[in-house]
Amino acid sequence: MKSTRLLIAGLLLPIAFSSCTQAWVMEEDEGNIVDKGKIGIEGYDQIIHSAMEDLLKREQLKRGSSEVKLIGWVGLLNKTSDRDTGADIEAASNNTIERMIVQSGQYKFMGPEVMKAVMSEVGVTDINKLLAIADKRARFITVLEKQGDVPDYLLIGDLTSASSKGSGLTQKNYQLTFKLIDARSGITYDMVQSKEFRKMYRN
Repeated sequence: MKSTRLLIAGLLLPIAFSSCTQAWVMEEDEGNIVDKGKIGIEGYDQIIHSAMEDLLKREQLKRGSSEVKLIGWVGLLNKTSDRDTGADIEAASNNTIERMIVQSGQYKFMGPEVMKAVMSEVGVTDINKLLAIADKRARFITVLEKQGDVPDYLLIGDLTSASSKGSGLTQKNYQLTFKLIDARSGITYDMVQSKEFRKMYRN
């Protein structure tokens, strides 16, 4: 009986160890894990930095040493085929975008929390409808004026994807487009696109 118990314990031991979660601190030269189902950390890092750097460089050349403007960051609009791009990554991306805008010295920053709260008060959840409907946009500006500051520009990030399936493989390309829009007129003032972030994985 004792030998039977030892045998069972010996069989169960590898199962117990195999079910344990493993974790370790990644070294600086280790790349990010490629997310099979979503854009993932690496994708966000690449496309946000490339697009934002391009936008700020363009604006610096266009505006020279003119006064510091206020940007209202609306947020990233997920237009990909992914149901969820990762709420924690989006929050981290918002922080990255805010840091890059503020540190550029060209703009002041108003966060997406303010933008969404004012849009909710106006009765609009879709930023495109806000931009297209003059009455809604005027109401949006009025509410912001009562609160103190009206952004010179609204900044919107459109995240899109395109997919192809081959023999046992799937490719998905992601791209981020930043639109800088005049807050009062709704006219697009500038627009940049990131380089494509391309992923391939087995089905």
